[in-house]
Amino acid sequence: MVKTGDKLFELEGLKPEEYWSLFLASVVDKIDHDLDLIKIGKKIVEKLKGSPLAAKTVGRLLRKNLTVEHWTRVLESKEWESQTSDHDIMPALKLSYDYLPFNLQQCFSSCALFPEDYKFDCEELIHFWIGLDILRPDKRIKRTEEIGLNNLNDLVNYGFFKKEIGDSGTHYVMHDLLHDLALKVSSQECLHIAFSIPRGVEIAPSVYHLSISMSDSADSKDGFVEEKFRR
Repeated sequence: MVKTGDKLFELEGLKPEEYWSLFLASVVDKIDHDLDLIKIGKKIVEKLKGSPLAAKTVGRLLRKNLTVEHWTRVLESKEWESQTSDHDIMPALKLSYDYLPFNLQQCFSSCALFPEDYKFDCEELIHFWIGLDILRPDKRIKRTEEIGLNNLNDLVNYGFFKKEIGDSGTHYVMHDLLHDLALKVSSQECLHIAFSIPRGVEIAPSVYHLSISMSDSADSKDGFVEEKFRR
């Protein structure tokens, strides 16, 4: 529902056949030859609540393994049981996260230390990961920066980041629901405190990384502080 002036307009979602096409585009060009995958895929789509974001992340999860066994595991995951409403897609996003390689999970979850709607600079983000010492060595790649770039590109391919090119250059953005997911999966280790949050924030003993935003703008990189500590 959108309000313009005094008028309310109800926005209609994609039609089922349009949403199915969107889902397929995230999976693979065609799976018409595999009726078993089509049958399982349509059951999975019912759980995605018509969300393009869920179709993209889950679709790309399924694309990595076009087997009945893998798709069935996704369909029968207990994560779906945690859906709280007809519009809740967090289980779909969490499921996509759970299937990420561990190194990508670390890179993604660490982004909870940045404010929502933050515009990530590629070099800045890679050096942030280097500072956290979470980039796994690769014998085929000598430069750590290249490993970080590969991880970032992989997260884009999995649908966890979106690459945007504008007049001010290239940057990467994260959907607000994916930022919520990052907060959720990193809550025991990472904490971000925004300038607007009153003093007296409780910090759990398990928190290892703390960031503080002193600016009210997600575009501003001034006043953004990240601390690494152990108690």
